[in-house]
Order: sequence, then structure tokens, then C-alpha cells
Amino acid sequence: MKSNATEPCEKRRRTSPEGKIQTLAHLPHDQLIAIANYLHKTSRALFAVALTAPSESWRSNGWRGKPSEASKVIISSVISSMMYSPPSRFGTLEPKKTQMQEYYEAHWEVLDFVDVEESLAKKLTDDDIGSVLVCINARDSLKKLRLIRCHKFVGQGLEPLRGSVVLEHIDIGGRIAHGRCAVPLWRYKRSLSVRYNVEIGEMGYASDEMGYASDELATLSYKRSLSEAAIIPILDSIIDADGNTFRKLDLPEEWKTGQTRNEPPLLQFLEKFNPLMLSEQSECENCSELCRLFCEICFTCFKRVCDDCIENFHMYPTSVQSCGRCSQTLCDSCGDHAVCETCNSVYCSLCADIDDVDAAVSCGNYRCSEKSLCLGCRSPDNCPGCESCQSVVWPKLVDERDRLAEETKQLRKENHELRKRLSSGLENLA
Repeated sequence: MKSNATEPCEKRRRTSPEGKIQTLAHLPHDQLIAIANYLHKTSRALFAVALTAPSESWRSNGWRGKPSEASKVIISSVISSMMYSPPSRFGTLEPKKTQMQEYYEAHWEVLDFVDVEESLAKKLTDDDIGSVLVCINARDSLKKLRLIRCHKFVGQGLEPLRGSVVLEHIDIGGRIAHGRCAVPLWRYKRSLSVRYNVEIGEMGYASDEMGYASDELATLSYKRSLSEAAIIPILDSIIDADGNTFRKLDLPEEWKTGQTRNEPPLLQFLEKFNPLMLSEQSECENCSELCRLFCEICFTCFKRVCDDCIENFHMYPTSVQSCGRCSQTLCDSCGDHAVCETCNSVYCSLCADIDDVDAAVSCGNYRCSEKSLCLGCRSPDNCPGCESCQSVVWPKLVDERDRLAEETKQLRKENHELRKRLSSGLENLA
């Protein structure tokens, strides 16, 4: 007689006629598809991964693993006619409808993690993302990849895309525009900044006096620790592949505006990728005219502005200018340029912070009509009634005074030496 300790375990265990323990992977394919029909598109891919092996084992095997037959059935069950319905507890924001429509109509040519709940998306690791890429055969089929909601993504999960010639667009920018906000903006800002470790970007305008946001106004910037050493070599392998179609890349804000853009390996990649972008014909960011040869392109976000719009930059929202020190051509949002309105000297924000660079500054007084000027173009006569302007010029005057005082001291010393020589010469003559 069996003991009571083992009896419950024996009752729960069900075996096949051959004596093997049944798993989900052994279910008939039509039953697996019936189960998958309750899942959203991205969740189906994660389900397919689980039917083959744990996510960690895919990387340990060098991403050379193959999905099981059950996994292939789940992946192939995704069709463009699938409809998306948001989860009951999606979070404080709903995803944009246009983004969701594009994702569900593109089969596995697009991979986006926008249809999973925030609580799951922020837990996905490089192992999870990489195993999904292997399972959907991303190297030969994926055209667009967006990873902006994956907080733990570092970069190693892109390895299955190495050398892809079909990939067109990667978005690792860390910024996502949502649809309608479900809570008042003040509460939304406070809760998300604490719970999800995010920085709040442009919030748009409230649609009513209660402070609720209207569609497509809320934008988030997620804080992540992306690895250049892991990501850039994979991007290099993609643009180096013969016949590649890679033409769009969304980089993190800290890469575009921080010191990272001026250092290898990102700098070397951008110097190689920008000529590739310029060889393609694309629309101007301002006037939407097609341009290729007669245009400028931002070094980091790849916005394109035609020559006509550059000449009339004051009439358009997007301007592209070249920094006078590092010579990088950047748009206003990436360069945050300091432009002198008298001598037209231009410096990006990184170069403007260097001590020996005379970058244009404004006094900061909203009542002042003075232009943004470099110190070389300022004088004490500029806006004499504005104390803020005088405070900008004052350090220049102090430095000028110290320089002149040092020159005067040196001239007095030389004059004293000449007098001594002259006196000695007169004594010798006497």
C-alpha cells in the first residue's frame, strides 16, 4: 500500500499510453492554436519560445537553436487579420492605435512589444528578446524592430540579427508616444516617475479643466543601460552586409545629445552610416519635398532638411546646422545650438560647454530685447539698462582688466631694465 505522502503526487501525474509524461508541446497542433488564440501577438511569440526551451538556454547555445514543431505552429498561427484588444490592466496609458494597427497587419515583418502589459514588458531581458528573434526567424524576415518598452534590454539580444539584409528599421530610442491618458496628468507624472523609473517628456496640453490628456499627447522617456559595445558591432554587421536595406535607426536621447556621440564606437558607426543615408532619396522634414543631393542630414537622428529650408530656417520648426568646433551637422533637438545673431557663429551644446569656446549666450531676462551674442560681439554698451546683460559682459571686462594689468606690469619691468642699461652706459661714457 502506498503512503499518503506519495499518493497526491501520483494522482496529479498523467501519462501517455507509452508511459511518457505529457507536456503542452505534445498536444495536437489544433489544440495549441486554440490556446494561442487567447494570446496577443507578442505573447504568442513568448509562448512559442517556452514550448522549445527556457530563454536562457538560447544564448548559451550561441543562438543556434531551432524552434520545435509546436513552436513553429504557434508562430505560423499569427495572421494579419488578427485584432488587438487592450488588456484590462494595461497600465495608465493605452498604446497608439496606428502603431498597433501596423504591428498586427505586418505578420512577423514587424516586432513590437507594445501589446504586452507594462509589468511584463519591463521584465523582459536580452535572453527573452533574442530567443523570440530566433523563433520568428528574424534574420531573414524581420523588417522593423521596436524595443522602446523593454526596460532591461542591454543589447546582447540583437545578436540573432547580425548580418541581416532585410532589416530596415531599429528603434531603441527609449521614447514612446501613447494614446489617451487614463488619469489626470499631475497624478500620472508622479506615479510613473516613481513606479516605472521613467522621465516624463513632452506631455502636450490638457484636453479639459480636469487635466486629462487627449490622444497622442503623452510621451515617455525610459531609463535604460544600453551597451554600445554590444549594439554597435551588430549594427555594423548589418550595414556592411551586401544588399542590405537598413535605412532607419532611432537612437537613445543620451546617445544623441551626450558625449557618447563624439566617442568610438558610436562615432565611427555614425560616420559610416551617414553617407549611406545621404545616398537615399527622402522627404525634407519641413516642406516634405523629396531631396537627396541638395540637403543636410542630422548626424544622430538622421532628420533631413533641404537647402531651401536651411536658408529660410526661421520659417520652419526644424533646422540643421553645423557646429563650428566638432563640424557635426545636427538638428536643433540633438545639437541644442548656441547661435550668435551678430557673427552667426554656431556651436553644439557639447562644444559650447568647453571653457575656451566663445559660444553665444542670452542674458536670460525675458524683458530684455538683446539678442543671443557671443562675448566677442558683446560690449558694455549692449543694453546698458539691463543688469542681466551687464552680468554676462562683466566676466569679460574683468578678464580684460586683468590682462591689461599684466601687460602694464610687464611693460614697467622692461622700462626699468632699459633705464638701468641707460644709466650704466652713461657712467661708462663719463
